[in-house]
Amino acid sequence: MKEAENLDFILNCLYAARNQGKWLNIFDILKSQNFELSDDDIDRLLSELDRHGLVELRRDYSYEGHLTSEGIQYCQNKSFSSKEKSVLEIHININIKLISILQQSGLNQIQIQELLSLVVT
Repeated sequence: MKEAENLDFILNCLYAARNQGKWLNIFDILKSQNFELSDDDIDRLLSELDRHGLVELRRDYSYEGHLTSEGIQYCQNKSFSSKEKSVLEIHININIKLISILQQSGLNQIQIQELLSLVVT
């Protein structure tokens, strides 16, 4: 993924988890979504989002943080990787494409739901 797509992915994960508490373990959330980047790269991306005011991070290197109100609005209205679509629209489109591919593969509805529960946030 390109850096802009990585930033959008992180924002989407945090948006999906926004009601789970004020301080979220961002590292655990990303790893649970099979986000395959080094700790240093994740730290750099989180610092970028923090610099833009989209996330608030604890300053103790615990990878804990949350979306700010600006971050929530950003997810709903904008994205780093597309000028025309929001973070949420990008991930909805990806999920729709994934469902279509799974349906064409001959899997039944129950199998598709089981697979989607593993990959769709």
